[in-house]
Amino acid sequence: MSQTRSNPPPSSSSWDSPPFFFGIPLRAKATALDWTCVCHNFAKTLDSLSRQTCQSFRVLVSCHDIPNVDTRGLDIRFIKAGFPVPIDDNGRTRSDKHKKKHRLGIELANEMENDAYFMPLDADDLVHPRLVETVLGDDNRRGYLLEKGYIYNAATGQCRACDPQTHPFWRYCGSCAVIHFTPDDLPQYKGDSSRYYSRFLNHKDYADVARDAGRALMPFDEPMAVYVIDHGENDWTVYRQQKDGKSNYVARAPIRDKARLNALRETFPQLDLNEVFPPAPRGGVRRRLKTLLGLTYSR
Repeated sequence: MSQTRSNPPPSSSSWDSPPFFFGIPLRAKATALDWTCVCHNFAKTLDSLSRQTCQSFRVLVSCHDIPNVDTRGLDIRFIKAGFPVPIDDNGRTRSDKHKKKHRLGIELANEMENDAYFMPLDADDLVHPRLVETVLGDDNRRGYLLEKGYIYNAATGQCRACDPQTHPFWRYCGSCAVIHFTPDDLPQYKGDSSRYYSRFLNHKDYADVARDAGRALMPFDEPMAVYVIDHGENDWTVYRQQKDGKSNYVARAPIRDKARLNALRETFPQLDLNEVFPPAPRGGVRRRLKTLLGLTYSR
């Protein structure tokens, strides 16, 4: 399978195996509604990686097409998917995210010389600039879970912090864990599903998978990522065509405090935050109040 390697860091003399990897499955151009939008979102994700305070990491991207984006300063590899674009005979698009994640696992096995941390990262999400530094500084040899995080609505410019008790970040976003792997944890060939890596299929199960293996993930103290929604290329709403309550969740209680918004801009400069807020979804507060009072809601 063909691979493209670009931009080794100046300090790296022989592509030594780093202690941290990001793995990104990228949508195929033929399945995108707007490839320019896909590339724009991906460029923002890479920008958040380029701002890491610790650069001891490598980015692996599983893709059908190599996008024209700025990768300067990043230790990054584009790995061709090695299977046909997922379009059926009727021209309908199917998701290939799991296959690309498996491809990333095989490539990770080729890249890793020693134990390392791995973060599955969607190609439109953003990570905190101190994420790698925090993980490698603590180095618990199990992994970390993002209970705290932000959901950002690109269509409205609104952003809401996830409540780790009632609406944990990992419930909504696939970019929600950093997992520690040994070389033996990784798939060795196509179809190898017996390894620890292969158990991490659904992000809602990441914590359970790790706990059941005796490697419980430790929650981060800070919100370490942003889940970006409603940008026109989201997998769940656009391609799976399933209803999604995330937009209403953000609209009901967006961050309004200017000091918090300014702090967000400083940490995540990729966000175009809005300080003008439309009304919350009609009936939302009234419906919740009646539910709390045990009353039946009706319009």
